[in-house]
Amino acid sequence: MIDEAEEGAVPQSRSIHLPAPLAATEVRQADAASKAQARGQAEPAAIAAAGQAEAVEPATAGQADQAAAEAATDLAAAEEVTRPPARPDIEALQRAVQSEPNAAWATERCCARYLKARNGDLAKATAMLKATLAWRHSFGVAQLAGHRETIRRESATGKARVSDCTDREGRPVLVLTPANENSKVHDDQLINLTYHLERATGERRLRAGPPRGQGGVGKILCVMDFHHYSLRNAPKWKTSRATLSILQNHYPERLHRFLLFNAPSLFYAFFRAISPFIDPVTKEKIVFVPSG
Repeated sequence: MIDEAEEGAVPQSRSIHLPAPLAATEVRQADAASKAQARGQAEPAAIAAAGQAEAVEPATAGQADQAAAEAATDLAAAEEVTRPPARPDIEALQRAVQSEPNAAWATERCCARYLKARNGDLAKATAMLKATLAWRHSFGVAQLAGHRETIRRESATGKARVSDCTDREGRPVLVLTPANENSKVHDDQLINLTYHLERATGERRLRAGPPRGQGGVGKILCVMDFHHYSLRNAPKWKTSRATLSILQNHYPERLHRFLLFNAPSLFYAFFRAISPFIDPVTKEKIVFVPSG
């Protein structure tokens, strides 16, 4: 994995929505109440423990180990009781892909997204997830660190980056600026895109922002700014089709909205051409934002 602290080329994420600070009086009152409650709970326990210590001989090391093991067992049992019931469809999907490469990537949350993307159809979700696992293996998503120099070169102009802010719901924001295109190498462009998608969706570490997978329930906001867009910096048709395929087929239920700012008439012609290949659910999330 690439360590962003080492590469220093990609902006980091942070949330800009912080809770309002408590007044000093409220902090002191809350602290005093917390300490009083802790004393109220600790004192009876200490008295009871002292009485037991006088009535029985000190426990041996073996007895202490046994007591600790019993406590751990009780805790595990309590956690099992409070854990939400498992979904049979998710368990079935995990079993269906357990022999695929990198099957450990198919977590419960991951499987839930694939099932939702295929309207709960287990057979279709299985085929989709197997295709993704095969793609991640052949594309080398887990070995993106080996493309460090490619990613640095492709990211140098900021044509794709994860914003240092989130949206109002804490979702990471992936910013795309086509006018900053600095390469026409198909494979390098897809490597760079995948790297930033991995960062935005929480598959790769960020220094700040919400915990992995929790910001906006694992969804991202994608913003494309067409300022200074022209045929000169437009991507190849092959690259555009591959980009759409990666987004739709290998990152399902990750997109919250795709905002297109300042799209010129030139892009509308391109959008009409590629629209037949866009999934209807994805198409509903695409919003054209006019200039001004």
